[in-house]
Amino acid sequence: MEDAPKRPDKLTRDEARTAVAQNSNAAHIVYERARVTDVDDRVGKVDDRVAGIHALHFIVDTGHSVFDARMASVDDRVKLVDDTVADVIHDGKAARQVMKQIPNDVDQIVRSVVYSNSELQ
Repeated sequence: MEDAPKRPDKLTRDEARTAVAQNSNAAHIVYERARVTDVDDRVGKVDDRVAGIHALHFIVDTGHSVFDARMASVDDRVKLVDDTVADVIHDGKAARQVMKQIPNDVDQIVRSVVYSNSELQ
């Protein structure tokens, strides 16, 4: 008889422990699901950032291609300037040779005029 009053108390304690364990387990499951959801959200944000980096990389690549094309155009223009300068230098040398030859040509013309005049007299 003495055990009878203790037994319902024991069952109530066991039931309470079971209820606490079940609540603890449920809380743990909710926590883990929330944690997984938080991780999923973070992964989604990382994916968005990576997509943004890919878009920036594409823009940089496109800009680099445009820059390369412009540099090629500048290189072509510099080549044209180099060729023009080379032509001017060549023409300048030729002009100097012509200028050096002018006094000799003038001397020959003068001699021939003088010689022609002396023959005429």
